[in-house]
Amino acid sequence: MRQMTAEKAAEIIRRAYGTWKSQGNEGWMKTVEIFDRADLTIEEAAEGIRHLFRAGEGFNASDDPARNEHTELERACQIPLRRDDVIGLVRWR
Repeated sequence: MRQMTAEKAAEIIRRAYGTWKSQGNEGWMKTVEIFDRADLTIEEAAEGIRHLFRAGEGFNASDDPARNEHTELERACQIPLRRDDVIGLVRWR
């Protein structure tokens, strides 16, 4: 079993998002894409998300266009990594 710290999970999430952006993608990265690219379990991703929150990297569900999506894979809260870059990590229930 691998050891995954919250900081390492957060860095993997950031790196996956950077790769996604460098491939010409724009806007919002959906939850399913994060897991496909970052190779994290739900628990590891949750720890990474908590680390992003503790680090002061904002969260604003009111600005989340994905909340209007209709499929479970498309419904995701969005967590900003920088002021203008956001990724989907937490599913709406």
